[in-house]
Amino acid sequence: MEDKSDLTVGDILAQQQRRSSALALLLHQQRERNGHFLALSAPMGKTMCYKTITSYVTTVPLSWIADNVRFPQDLPLFKNKLDPKTNKFIVDTETINNIQQKPPDWRRQLPMTLYLAGPRNHKFSPILVVGYQRWICEREDPAWAADDRATRDSLSVVPLEHKGLYCDFDSDQTQFYALDGQHRLMAILGLKTFLTERQLPFKDVDGGIRNKPAITRNMLLDEVKRRIQQDAGRLDHYLQDLMSERIGIEIIPAVAKGETYNESRFRVRRIFVDVNSNTRALTKDELIQLNEDDGFRIVARMLGQI
Repeated sequence: MEDKSDLTVGDILAQQQRRSSALALLLHQQRERNGHFLALSAPMGKTMCYKTITSYVTTVPLSWIADNVRFPQDLPLFKNKLDPKTNKFIVDTETINNIQQKPPDWRRQLPMTLYLAGPRNHKFSPILVVGYQRWICEREDPAWAADDRATRDSLSVVPLEHKGLYCDFDSDQTQFYALDGQHRLMAILGLKTFLTERQLPFKDVDGGIRNKPAITRNMLLDEVKRRIQQDAGRLDHYLQDLMSERIGIEIIPAVAKGETYNESRFRVRRIFVDVNSNTRALTKDELIQLNEDDGFRIVARMLGQI
């Protein structure tokens, strides 16, 4: 009887091992599919037609963010509300209530990039992006029903199990725009510029190049070397490896199933307003207390070397 009990326990353990191995193989195959991500569904909030909106949460390399995520003013849903000269939102009777654009401050790119390049405890929170597909602007597309309501979300997602919690997210036919996290996107783009152009210029609030010497990659390497006492060769590899680090993203559809075009536009604008108006900037005293590696101080020290 004891031997049979031991055999049963062994069978159970072997079965669990086989399941773990099979799951590991399936996850590896999923991970190796180009343009595909394993994502978790996150239903939250409702559309104007009382349908719950499902977003999808996953992680991606910083290099993917730099190559695939754009700023919200480029989102086609917003295009008819942009001043072509200033590239900022036009204020009219609609936008005064529904859009309160919080333009990114490009002066923050350099210090935030230097923070991201720093070797000690750098961390960015997830970025909220909206997924936009070409059929949205093609009113004859089958994705639009006769009543002008979408027959599907503007995301390519396939559930991997019957509850729909784990999903295969296909990013190939989708464009992504950051609704929240513009300055994080800005910093990631700055890091890419450091690696490709070997320098990063100072910018004014609107992104124009200021008449100051740029911070060069060698200056950055010297600053990092000063802080962690490593040789330049190893630091160069460290910078290259940064773009393979991963960051969380949450993806919402630009158009949800059952929405009209105007309803989807209102929802996306409303989310944009909410996430940008409900954040509170840290005070100067809070920043001094919390930030051990103040990017502005790093910039000032580098400028002193020019």
